[in-house]
Amino acid sequence: MLNLQKTYQQEAGTLDGVYLFVLNGAKGLEGQNKDLLGEMPRKSRFGYIFTANSYNTTSLVRTIAHELGHGIFTLQHTFDAEYGKGTQGETNNLLDYTEKGKELAAFQWNVMASPAIFTAADKTEETQSHYVEIKKLLDWIKGNRSKTEVQYNKDAYDKGFGLFDVPLEMAVSEKQKIQIYAELGSSGTVDFSVNEKNITNAINFDLDFEKKYHTGFNLIFSYAGRKDDEEKAIKLWCYNYEEFASLIDYLGYESIPQEVIVDLYRKALNRAGENCNKLDIIYETAPDFVLDAIDDNMLLQHLTALSGCDMSNQVVKILLGRQFDTDEEKAALNIISHIKK
Repeated sequence: MLNLQKTYQQEAGTLDGVYLFVLNGAKGLEGQNKDLLGEMPRKSRFGYIFTANSYNTTSLVRTIAHELGHGIFTLQHTFDAEYGKGTQGETNNLLDYTEKGKELAAFQWNVMASPAIFTAADKTEETQSHYVEIKKLLDWIKGNRSKTEVQYNKDAYDKGFGLFDVPLEMAVSEKQKIQIYAELGSSGTVDFSVNEKNITNAINFDLDFEKKYHTGFNLIFSYAGRKDDEEKAIKLWCYNYEEFASLIDYLGYESIPQEVIVDLYRKALNRAGENCNKLDIIYETAPDFVLDAIDDNMLLQHLTALSGCDMSNQVVKILLGRQFDTDEEKAALNIISHIKK
């Protein structure tokens, strides 16, 4: 399904809106319900509708509305744990699994007042995320992090292949939840000792200017005796450094030295040169300690380069609604706030 998104992206060019792919059915998709009517993760601009599983036109229309409720308006199912766990099929709500549900509660209308943010820079992901029992997986890694050979059973954690690159929410403390993405390789034997000795051996700073329009930090676990293999046993990643640091802390690894992270960002800045469309990607999410380590001359040079990006009418757009916010402006503000003189 990700290939379908990529193919469409190549043909359509700049994305401008929300897209539904209408297909005959979901049969044959690994890990998916054979009677699946539709799928559209929250905050996603891509959705799938399976017509062969709809009872009639009314059912099809309801499925489309249900999925758009997830994708555009970020609504959750009414029977999710934080709302009404165990109540599936007991309401007439649009976000329940009932044939005739079409109602919305007052709190849902409030949520819909702040729809998902989509920008022209949004791209399909190069790597597909899996639906994973993330706490169970992380606790298993945490308990085995110093061992050289640990038998890994993918089926114990993988709930099925996802149609989209979707985040998994994980509470790392009573006050903090982070978003993690996961990709699981086939079952095998994993060596965690390499990462325990030097966690920096397992991290990778992801900045692909051609395919990805954000930064990302990956934590990669290799199979025992196969460190150089292209296939990896487990890959976890976050698009925000602070969340990634919280992930490392939760797993019990020592904190990554700040100088390592600063060096990764410096190399990314060298690759970006003075291209404003690359600099904004780096500066919009760079942590404070990285920005503090960059001298004023470079910050001013990059601020000048960013000013060459087209920001026309963006102030007016921001005043009209947060969905029009732009990464160029956020990047510029981050630079300005860290100029020392």
